[in-house]
Amino acid sequence: MPKTINVLFLAAEADPFVKVGGLGDVAGSLPQALRALSNDEIKLDVRLVLPYHPVAKAENLRPLEVFSLPRGSSEVAVEAFETALNGMPVYFIGGEPIRANGSVYSLDAKLDAEKYTFFSLAALELPNQINWRRTSSMPTTGTRRSAFTAT
Repeated sequence: MPKTINVLFLAAEADPFVKVGGLGDVAGSLPQALRALSNDEIKLDVRLVLPYHPVAKAENLRPLEVFSLPRGSSEVAVEAFETALNGMPVYFIGGEPIRANGSVYSLDAKLDAEKYTFFSLAALELPNQINWRRTSSMPTTGTRRSAFTAT
């Protein structure tokens, strides 16, 4: 039985869902190329996670989970959705910090900091929420004990 290595690939954009520039090209193709490297000894379970930008083109999205992240003295709801790209699981993370701006990137650094901090923490919590088998190499966020805020 091959050893499985879980890879959670986070990106702000990835073709064909949302593409602004070269990052979209790379993030759309690299996770699939990594999956293709699986062999009889090692299976690479690569999954892509993207922010659910209002401009994203995602078909056949399936609601997956709703959970929350602490933010100061309150909590912010996280909505997780799932689809697939050529057999690879693709997750979309939604929530107010991502919906606050319709574009992938804004000219407001504080708004982008809020959006991508929320996305990063939510994406790192996602494996726990969907019971994706964690290996010792997968990071943990401790998000249940720490809050996020853009300064």
